Amino acid sequence: MIRYKADVYKRLRDKYGLPIYTLRMPGARIYVVNSTALIPVVQRQFRTVAFTPFAARAFKFAMGGSKTANDIIAVDMTEDHGYLMSFDKAIHPAVTPGPALDAMNLASIQNVAASLDELRRQGPSTISMFKWIQHAVLLSTTDAVYGPQNPYKDPAMEAAWHVYEPRITTFMLNLLPAISAKKSLKAREFMVQKFEAYFRDGGQTQASALVQRRYEHNAQHHIPLNDIARTEIGGSFALLSNTIPATFWLLWQILSDPVVFRDCQQELAKGVQESDDVCTIDVDYIKTDCPIFLSTFQEVFRFHGINNSVRMVLEDCMLDGQYLLKKGSTVMMPGPVQHSIPSIWGPDVAEFNHKRFVRSPNSKRPNPIAFRGFGGV
Repeated sequence: MIRYKADVYKRLRDKYGLPIYTLRMPGARIYVVNSTALIPVVQRQFRTVAFTPFAARAFKFAMGGSKTANDIIAVDMTEDHGYLMSFDKAIHPAVTPGPALDAMNLASIQNVAASLDELRRQGPSTISMFKWIQHAVLLSTTDAVYGPQNPYKDPAMEAAWHVYEPRITTFMLNLLPAISAKKSLKAREFMVQKFEAYFRDGGQTQASALVQRRYEHNAQHHIPLNDIARTEIGGSFALLSNTIPATFWLLWQILSDPVVFRDCQQELAKGVQESDDVCTIDVDYIKTDCPIFLSTFQEVFRFHGINNSVRMVLEDCMLDGQYLLKKGSTVMMPGPVQHSIPSIWGPDVAEFNHKRFVRSPNSKRPNPIAFRGFGGV
């Protein structure tokens, strides 16, 4: 596993060809799902094969939650009225198509535009594309979410995130982070202090609907202020962990391949309107009239994505009437396994095909369950 990392699950699938198999680890049992057909079966058993225990563990170990908050979060983890199960319902209006999401997207785009204008003012120069994207995406995304008092405007906050985020697995596994990840622990606590000050000063009142709803949900469940600040460490992970690398790979794939660049440029150019030397493009046009560009975006997640969906087995149960899952075990559904099945994606599955998701009358739509671009649900 150390040698092959995310590819280890593809290798085991190719070697044994099993729909599901067990990995026995010291003190743990992991069921790895290869079969696409079994994924919705797992998802339907969301109360007995649940994600919420991992969310609770993340808050306890990765975010350093207090006993008071941990006890609140752990109550009725698989019931609709519990803190975790009701969280998605609480934030749903802020992250689904509508005015709230439009406002966040607009603010983010305006920040990216300002960053590009700054590059233009500097004149010809050489920069690290990844570092520029890392900074621009972090600032534009967090500005859109946290509003005028965005803690990430402080360069020290951004630096702290980049120290903490790479070691999050160390915290999740509780591998003595006070010893093995001292710098990351210090960075996390610095971020908690910044977020606590943000909420104490009422920063959420000028923030996006997403932050306001998260804050209200926490307050309604009597989560202490310091712990509300800690939940935003998890919020930052949700915002940035996929967005930054996905943006980098999207631009890299477009700019490094003349054919991909030409196809995407031609699509986008048709939607550009020019007035007084200012060019604009309607985001809705991209959604409805740029199938190749959108396909390229999806193919980035298929080709480069390493997301794994995980669930905890809360009681002994049968999966699909065939496979016994034991209480306390982990169920894993690796994204790279689903993204590399030739019968679903075609014989060129190992290649980057920017038109793979373009639909035509004669093309067969890939099984949507097999696309785990955002980790699945």
